[in-house]
Amino acid sequence: MSLVIQRLITTRDLQEVFTNDAPRLVAELDNQAAAARVERAVSPAYAAYVRALGTNDATGALNTSIPLPVRVIERIGDVRLAISVAAIDVSAAVNWECAAALSGRTMPEWAVFTAARISRV
Repeated sequence: MSLVIQRLITTRDLQEVFTNDAPRLVAELDNQAAAARVERAVSPAYAAYVRALGTNDATGALNTSIPLPVRVIERIGDVRLAISVAAIDVSAAVNWECAAALSGRTMPEWAVFTAARISRV
């Protein structure tokens, strides 16, 4: 759930920065995250983290039990998150986190840098 919350906060930030273009950028970020590959050398610990994100637990669900960093917890109160269980796209959140990790960035950093690159095209 923590990755879903991070993705929702990041998506909200993208809407604030890119306004009308945000829906297209979020869709393109989803596509790029799903196809992400290592962009630079990562530590063994980071590689293990990415592998763990892509694995399923005993119930077959994706592993998303990553603790929320304090910086994210602080922002939850600032965001009105209308989270409907049916609307949660866990796989997209995991993909965004994997893409961020593979680029050596946090999820928000990866999303903003990638969205800026996409919007210039």
